[in-house]
Amino acid sequence: MYDVIVAGGGPGGSVAAKKCAQGGLRTLLLERKKLPRDKVCSGMVMGPWANDIIQQEFGTIPQKILADPALLSGHMMHVPGTQPQPIFCKTPLAWRKDLDFWMIQRITGGYLNLKTQPDSVYDQIYREAEPYLDTRRNDVHVSLSYDFARRLLAFYPKADEAIVLPAIVLHDVGWKMVPEEKQLGAFGPKAKDKQTQRIHETQGVKIAQNILTRLEYDPEKIFEILSIIDGHDTRQEALSLNDQLVKDADKLWRFTPAGVDIDHARFGIPRDSYIQWLGTVIDDWLFTPEAKEMAHTALAEAKIDTGANEN
Repeated sequence: MYDVIVAGGGPGGSVAAKKCAQGGLRTLLLERKKLPRDKVCSGMVMGPWANDIIQQEFGTIPQKILADPALLSGHMMHVPGTQPQPIFCKTPLAWRKDLDFWMIQRITGGYLNLKTQPDSVYDQIYREAEPYLDTRRNDVHVSLSYDFARRLLAFYPKADEAIVLPAIVLHDVGWKMVPEEKQLGAFGPKAKDKQTQRIHETQGVKIAQNILTRLEYDPEKIFEILSIIDGHDTRQEALSLNDQLVKDADKLWRFTPAGVDIDHARFGIPRDSYIQWLGTVIDDWLFTPEAKEMAHTALAEAKIDTGANEN
């Protein structure tokens, strides 16, 4: 159930969806085509006000997204029945395929859900899991981690998305069975309550098994998915390549701007200090080189957001 549904993944839709979600509304952004997608459009960021909005909400447009020339000195407006009207203002010129995708990447998962394809079995699993994700900000966490899991799968054709994706969607459903007052002591840099941490894993296995069985999922795949969930936090070693990707996707969300904002506040750690600490754990936490690179990239964006927030 959503409070707001925004149609269209262009700049206007991205800004509208971001502002709604930041205002506390559960927001779904719908885009007809899978991103990045070609867009027949001039690519002009119309006027200083539009550029200011993009910079304020998303940051400076990366140079690689801008066309050549990257800046127009002006443009001509043609309206039927009237004389052409020259408008003299410097206007960024971007490739819309890349601009739209960049804006979506800045917000997807961190603030809202993006839907571009017809329902898959993974959508069905997510809907079944959703009632268990409304605690500990797991709705944000799982959405971000799911995106990272898909990105990691692209590098590892031998991994099985039918294992990895259900596992990442369901891995933290067990927190729903842990009283909220006990949760904070069982995860994060100051976690000491290992017993409660273990309870969320064992309860998660039970809930995941019920969901997957109800959906008539492949029994052999269910067994591996449950094995990954059972110990995803307390077991340091990975059982398989599939497990490595789940463990990496699970942790990668913490390095994103949204993850940093959520965690530094609830752990009571200053944002700059928390970002600095995260930079020291990348090599220890993550298995794959691709995940480590993603962590560095996400953390760099979080640092940029720190500067934007201060200004």
